[in-house]
This record gives sequence, structure tokens and C-alpha cells, in this order.
Amino acid sequence: SVSSTGLKVFTLGYSFESDNFVTEDLTLLSEHVTRSGITRLEYAPEPHSVIYGVRNDGKIVVLTVLRDQKIAGWARFSMGGTDAEAESVAIIAAPDGDPSSVGRTNRAHDQPWLIVKRTVGGVTKRHIEFIEDVFEDDEPINDGYFLDNGVTQNLTVATAAVTGLSHLAGETVDVLADGKVLLDQTVAADGTLTLPAVANLVHVGYRYSSDFQSLRLDIAAPDGTAQSSLGRIDHIVLRLHASMGGQYGPSSDELTDLDLVPDTHTMDTVAPLFSDDIEVDFDAGWDTYSEVFVRQNQPLPFTLIALLPRLQKGQRGNRAR
Repeated sequence: SVSSTGLKVFTLGYSFESDNFVTEDLTLLSEHVTRSGITRLEYAPEPHSVIYGVRNDGKIVVLTVLRDQKIAGWARFSMGGTDAEAESVAIIAAPDGDPSSVGRTNRAHDQPWLIVKRTVGGVTKRHIEFIEDVFEDDEPINDGYFLDNGVTQNLTVATAAVTGLSHLAGETVDVLADGKVLLDQTVAADGTLTLPAVANLVHVGYRYSSDFQSLRLDIAAPDGTAQSSLGRIDHIVLRLHASMGGQYGPSSDELTDLDLVPDTHTMDTVAPLFSDDIEVDFDAGWDTYSEVFVRQNQPLPFTLIALLPRLQKGQRGNRAR
């Protein structure tokens, strides 16, 4: 349930220890997530037990919750496009074997549907949109759909002409054409888009970013915590699964592209998804505030399993500038 202010989300459950029903504040460690207040909550148990919420400012928040595993993690969804605001959310069951709009057959899952207010061509419009089923690691990369407010064209005969984009007329979009990324394409006024090469399965939509930011890193020190000491990260290892693309750095303003394409790859084919550890140099100076920022801003799958930094620490002192 949501508090009267919309700022707190509570769960109610039975406690054998106290032999009574008890409540738990699920926002206790994440008060910033619900800062503008939640207006609506909907629960999608399949496939990952997620609660979707809409805030007063139109942002979408999600809570992955598994009470028996003591897991409760919040995240915020960023939407592509101009002035995008969610106004409502509902969960509708998608049956097993339901044909997906992106060219594959879905498994049974609970599908979030949204009413989103957007500015398109300087005009305020409202679109009914849904969140596509989770990408599975045994699927080909061209089946992955990681765009906003988009459409899919799936044809048996390859073509360079994409139609049915009237709701994106004049907008700048990204494209995944047979697994190949095309950034910053412009939709014509008549709702068509011409690709530089023919393709069968084409996804077109707004770009959005998926961001991860670590907490301040720490290592064991003889005199206690090392967080107040000067330090620097000189290398990091990213453990990835079925991924391609991505960036990393000390902040969102200082990012370096990840190179996950094998040396044997030829440019006329789609690179296989990367599932392994990759060690990279980390260009960060000495500071008392050591963090790692990871971003995916391409319409490609990216799963970060673990982040393993190599942190050097010096003596305690003032923050380096």
C-alpha cells in the first residue's frame, strides 16, 4: 500500500516471531525514488515479481521484490523522447505463445501498459504503449527490442523502406536493423524512414539510457574504513552476460566505450553477444570519492552481473581536486 502522501510504500505480512501482522517500509533506504509521490501501483508477478509505479512528475519507478529471499530493489525508468511523462499504468496478462510485436513468440508473462504524454513535433500527444517481454539470452540479437515508443517491421522480403511511423514524424530515432545499430535517424514528415541498406527485421524508436552507479567503494584497512582516504581506481573487471555495447567511467560525464567485438569479427556480419569477464583501464584521479558509472545507450542487450574494481588507497586527507 501507499501512504497518504504518496512518499512511502508499505508491505503487510505475517510474522511468526511476533505472532502478528507487521508492516515494512519498502522505501526506507530509497526515499529519493518516490520523492514526488506515487499516484498508482501495479504488480506484475511474471516473470520477475516487479511492482510498477507512476509518480506525480510522470516518472516510472519499479520495485523488484522477493520477500522470501529478502530482496527489495528500486529503480527508475527513463523514457526516450521529449517531455515524456507516464500518466497511468496497468498490468495485462500476455498468454503463452502470443505473437510478439517484435517478431518472436512470447512466453506467458504480465505485460505493463502505459498512457504516456509526449511532445512530438511541438504538439502534446498521448500514446498507449507497453513494455516488451524480457530478452532471453538464447535469442538472436536482432530479436532484442530496447527502444521507446517504437514499432517493428518484420518482412519476409528485405527492404530499406520503413513505414507506419506517423506517430514519430519529424523525430530523431535509433534503429536496430537485422541486429545492426543505426543511430540518430530522422523520420520523414509522411511517417517513413529510409535505411542505408535493406533489412528484414527492423526496430525503430526513441533512445533511452540504462545507467548503473556504484556506491562509494571501500577496501579493508588496518585502521578501519578506507573511505576517507585518498584513492583511485586504475582497472575494473566487468562480468557481462549476453551483452553488446555499453560504456564505463567515473561519472556520467566521463565515459569510455566498451569494445566487446572479437578481433575475428568481420564488419559485414552481426557480432555475437559477449558473455565473459572483461578487464579495462579506468581513467580516474586520486579522490576520496571512488565510484564507477556504467551506461548502455544503444538498442542492444546488456546485463552486468558483477563489477570488480582494483582500488588503490593512500593516506587519509582532503579530497583531491
